[in-house]
Amino acid sequence: MAGLVLLVVVAAGAVVQWSAADGGTTSASVPDPSPSADDAGISIGHGFIPDEPTTDATGDAPMIDAATGLPVDDAQASGPWWRRALPIAGDLVPIRGEVRGNVRLEVVGEQVVQITLTGVQVMAGSGTTGSHVGAVRVQLSSGDVLGSERAQWTGEDVPADFGSFTPDGEHPVLVIVDPQDLPPVVHSVLLVDADTGDLLGGAELLPVF
Repeated sequence: MAGLVLLVVVAAGAVVQWSAADGGTTSASVPDPSPSADDAGISIGHGFIPDEPTTDATGDAPMIDAATGLPVDDAQASGPWWRRALPIAGDLVPIRGEVRGNVRLEVVGEQVVQITLTGVQVMAGSGTTGSHVGAVRVQLSSGDVLGSERAQWTGEDVPADFGSFTPDGEHPVLVIVDPQDLPPVVHSVLLVDADTGDLLGGAELLPVF
C-alpha cells in the first residue's frame, strides 16, 4: 500500500524503509548522533583537566628549587641545594621555653657550612619561674616553626643534631657543619635542652637577599 511507512531499529543505528509510489523500497542510513573523537572541537577523555601539568608555550618556564621555593636557572639547579639556598636566617622564638636571638646559615668555605647564633638567651619554662639552661643542642629540621610569642614546630622528621653550646646572651656561637651531613631540606633551626630533651625554641629560616 502506497504511503505505508515501516520503521526498523537496529543496534548500530536506525534504518528507515518506506514504500515508494512505484512499489519499490528505498532505504536511507541515519548517522549515529553520538560524538566521535574525530569531530571538530571535541576531545574525548581529556575534558577541561589536562592529563599532564602545563608548561610555558615557549619552553622558558622557570625551574623551581624544592629547597627554597624560588626560581633557579639550569646552572644553579645542577649544584647542591646548600649552595643554591644559603644564606638563610631567622629570629629565634620560644616554643616551650623562653628563647631569644638570631640564627644564620651560610657557606664559609669550599665544603663548609656555618651556623651562627647571636644574642641567644635561653631559659627553661616561662616567665619569672623559668630556670637557666646549661647545654643546648642545635638541630636542623625540614619542618617549619610557625608563630612568634609561643611558636609551634610542625615537623614530622627526625631533626639532624649538630652539637651543643652553653648560651650566655653575649658571645656569638659558631657551629661548623660538613655539608654532607645536612638534611636534604632545611626549613628551621631548633634549640633543645640537652639534659631534658625539651624543645625550647626555634627559628624559621628564610633566604637572605
